[in-house]
Amino acid sequence: MNIDISKIEGYENMTAEEKVKALEAFTIPDPDYTGYVKKDRFDEVASQLAASKKDLKARMSAEEVAKAEQEAAIAEQQKLQADLQSKYDELLKKTEIADNKAKLIAIGYDEKLAEETATAMIEKDLATVIKNQQTVMASIQKKAKGEAMASTPTPDAGKGTETITKAQFEGMTYTERNKLYTENPELYKTLSE
Repeated sequence: MNIDISKIEGYENMTAEEKVKALEAFTIPDPDYTGYVKKDRFDEVASQLAASKKDLKARMSAEEVAKAEQEAAIAEQQKLQADLQSKYDELLKKTEIADNKAKLIAIGYDEKLAEETATAMIEKDLATVIKNQQTVMASIQKKAKGEAMASTPTPDAGKGTETITKAQFEGMTYTERNKLYTENPELYKTLSE
């Protein structure tokens, strides 16, 4: 136990000899043991408890002792079995979530949304599953539309919008008329009438 030098008045300003004298004169107050049990009383109660257990065991027949031990073993086994079942269920849940997550990522979900959806599937939260499915479908449609727009060739300037007069049609060769018929049948029909 350390001495609290803050309780010695002027300790910081004392010389070494004065400090030694002050420390020798300092009395440490007795500790407050309120709420603690004295060792001799504790030992007495522990002895009484041990004697009571021994007396109870002596009064029990051999059959009762065996039955009590068996019940204790069964209770311990049931607790162990419940713990194992709980761990198994948790592992099974994590495995199912991981499997579902992998399948969802494969069809276009991002990792975070796949994790959330897989968990919702296991917990039977259909509202979250549907909401996330709609999010993914909208994203896939947007992506497909963007890819379609990117792969669509831009029309040549003026192609398909040129107009041909009746006189120009009359001056066309058979090959040019056949091409016009293939590319623009309505215009061909109008000019050939």
